[in-house]
Amino acid sequence: MASTTEGLLLTLMGTQAQDGATRHGAEVQLAQLSVQHGFGLALLELLLSDRVDQQMRQLAAVLCRQYIDVHWSREKSNFQEPEVSEEHKVHMRAALLNALTLEHSKLRTAASMAVASVAKEDFPDLWPELIPHILKMLQAGAPHLVHGAMRCLVLVSEEITDNQVPHIITHLFPELFRVFISSDVYPKAVRARTCTVMYKCVKLVSLLGDASDSEQASLQLLQQAVPAWFERFSGIISLPVDVRDAGELCMRIEICKILSVIIEAYPRLLGSCAAPVIQSIWRALVNTVEVYESTIVYAHGSDDAELDPQDDMDGDRISVETLAFELIEAVRVVVECRHTAKFVSGELRPLVFMLIRFMQVTADQLETWSHDVNAYIAHEDEGSFEISVRISAADVVSEICDGYGA
Repeated sequence: MASTTEGLLLTLMGTQAQDGATRHGAEVQLAQLSVQHGFGLALLELLLSDRVDQQMRQLAAVLCRQYIDVHWSREKSNFQEPEVSEEHKVHMRAALLNALTLEHSKLRTAASMAVASVAKEDFPDLWPELIPHILKMLQAGAPHLVHGAMRCLVLVSEEITDNQVPHIITHLFPELFRVFISSDVYPKAVRARTCTVMYKCVKLVSLLGDASDSEQASLQLLQQAVPAWFERFSGIISLPVDVRDAGELCMRIEICKILSVIIEAYPRLLGSCAAPVIQSIWRALVNTVEVYESTIVYAHGSDDAELDPQDDMDGDRISVETLAFELIEAVRVVVECRHTAKFVSGELRPLVFMLIRFMQVTADQLETWSHDVNAYIAHEDEGSFEISVRISAADVVSEICDGYGA
């Protein structure tokens, strides 16, 4: 297949031709090539070649991921012959790791998605070198390497097992923290991904609980690691919210998710950080409700922050509503946790007032529902995202009334 790499490039170029007949012929030829052994390696060769046009390299990466999805393992329900040979798998895994270091962000992102597709099948047993390679990229420190490493790590973290979490905390967390605090080197979207990986690790351990053989080891390691993170978290979420900074919204959303899972499952990890962490949540609530009212309640139109495609959070919606929902969830777990009750009892009146402000109907909703009561009924039944913020806030108010006799 290597001898036909140039022919494959011409075929890919043909699929983008304006002439319909040329494009159709190239698509037929591409379909024929895709069932030949070595097709995936040829695509990766194009991806890694700096002599090939960037658009074609990106197309090669997308096709490679599609090829992996259907040809990598016959165990998959959507498998199509032929299966990639073991020899080719070894070379493709190595080529994909090299692709994570490419200069252009769109190529790194496409490579990360292909890596994630392979990781679903091979990691960790058949690809033990994946995490060590990502660690080396983080340690290298170059912004493009860190971006590629984090983009990949967020996707691959879906495949991490509970037994790997202690290793991740020991070896990866220090590098993740270094990236997280390096605000003058890495953009907020990249730094937010360090929080995403931390959240997924803690969430995995909490979901398995006593069923995990590594829970105690993970908790002991977290107890040593999290105080430094908590200090930074408190500082970030206490500041005023910049609604048009998508990276900052991402970071705040992920921080709220981390705090929620830790306070709910392992409140003792807060330790001496409990007071500053809870106080920062109260300040975040005040800052966020101000922005929520101005951009959601009283404004018209969407509040979605405009994202550079390579810096979105892997398809998740980034908005003030998302932040509000996750922050209210953090407040909920604080209210329910007996270890943090003393921090709630002294803040009942302002806390309830802030939550009631989140329960307001938006200007868009008011206008729509004033003209069509059926739209209101349908909206309530659908439980849309706007409604979930209101309902979530109302639920917390009810829990405060039940638990604190307010």
